[in-house]
Amino acid sequence: TCVHDGSDLTLSWSEVTSDFDGDPLVVDHSEIYAAGMPFGMADVRDGSVPMLVSVPGSPARLTPDPDARQYTVIAVDAKGNASPF
Repeated sequence: TCVHDGSDLTLSWSEVTSDFDGDPLVVDHSEIYAAGMPFGMADVRDGSVPMLVSVPGSPARLTPDPDARQYTVIAVDAKGNASPF
C-alpha cells in the first residue's frame, strides 16, 4: 500500500513469514529501492537503482525523491538472504 500525504510517503506491505519451501522465516529488515522508471532485480543487484532506506518492518514513512515513481521492497533475513522480488 502506498499513501502520499503532503511531502511524506508511507509504504506498507504484508510481512514475509515463510521461505519458498514453506519453512518459517523471520525477516531481519526490509530494503526499499526507487527509480524514475520501471526496474527489475538485476538493476538492484548491479547497483543502478539506489536503496532509499533499510527499515525493520512495515510500514515505512519517507520523503520521496521527486523523480522516483517506481518502488520495490526487498525482505532480508538474518543471514543476508534477500527476496527475489
